[in-house]
Amino acid sequence: MTPTMTGTLKNLNSDELKALARQVGPCVTIQIPAYQPGAGGGSRQAHLRQLTHTALEELGKLDRPTEARRAAAALENLIAALPVNHGGPAMTLFCAPGFEAAYETPGVREQVAVGDHFYLLAQLANALAPQDFFILGLSQNHPRLFHYQHGRCAELPLPAAVPASLEAAGAFDKPDHTLEGRSSGGPSVGAMRGVRFGVSSDHDSEAEYLRHFFELVDKGLKSTLGGAPLFLAGVHEEIALYRKAAKYPHIFEAECHGNPQHSSLDQVAKHAAAGAMREYRTACERAQRNLSEVPNKVLEPKRVLEAATAGRVRQIFVTEDAQPVDTDLLNQVVVEGLRTGAELFSLAGAEMPGFGPIVGVLRY
Repeated sequence: MTPTMTGTLKNLNSDELKALARQVGPCVTIQIPAYQPGAGGGSRQAHLRQLTHTALEELGKLDRPTEARRAAAALENLIAALPVNHGGPAMTLFCAPGFEAAYETPGVREQVAVGDHFYLLAQLANALAPQDFFILGLSQNHPRLFHYQHGRCAELPLPAAVPASLEAAGAFDKPDHTLEGRSSGGPSVGAMRGVRFGVSSDHDSEAEYLRHFFELVDKGLKSTLGGAPLFLAGVHEEIALYRKAAKYPHIFEAECHGNPQHSSLDQVAKHAAAGAMREYRTACERAQRNLSEVPNKVLEPKRVLEAATAGRVRQIFVTEDAQPVDTDLLNQVVVEGLRTGAELFSLAGAEMPGFGPIVGVLRY
């Protein structure tokens, strides 16, 4: 696996994480933080040269000289192809005998790891957060639809069945009831035939038309979304109204507040990535709360690795800021969990109250 390095690196996803877990060592993992030219602290190229030197020294200490030389050759080949003369986003390099790959990995800290497995603990949250979904920018004047994939955003034309604005929605079906009525004027109004009256306030009328507009948008998007998750962006009140009007079942709990009408694709992608991470965090916290329902299946930390290696673990919970003494164990458990098909959850913090830095749940 030797990806082309001349273009933009792509983000890790769950399938690629599982492929990395299956690689045979010695495995080299180099994490490189984001770097802006002129930020101080030396050049990105100098940092990478230092990290590479450290990795090659660690490979030289191994008692498998042939495999170590092959891993070193893969690392040097990958370094030669990387665009590191200027600034760039955070990335992680993975090299093993006959294998090399690089990915954009937001938020990683500078680190070098050489061992029997790749260091994947730091990659879990970003790789397992939703990577492929749609974004609806709510606006009465100009709703926008985007497709988010692996850190990149593309704007899509609105389907023909979606009205282009609240005003345009008047050409579609009208609300079920009229918002205005007439009544007999009575003898005190002279020759007037009737008096107009409103059945609701102006505010209620506007909300009703907006709700109907959102119903049309929701219905018109269904075939385009095709069951994929939908992330909502817009002002808080309109998002709340859209949720009430929509029947689409796969809407993120996370949302982005603000007017998306004039946002750039980079801005939309940034908010979408943050929303996807919040959605993943919510799913992790929900799963953690459910641990109390299966106390007889929850493993002690020291038993998790053995059970995960044997494929007997259904769920694995790890913390991202565990003490250094626990990091190797947690990474081994993550690798085995990925290899044997366990569901993994990455939680912020050093420990889970009452459990420690790692929890495993048996399949049966």
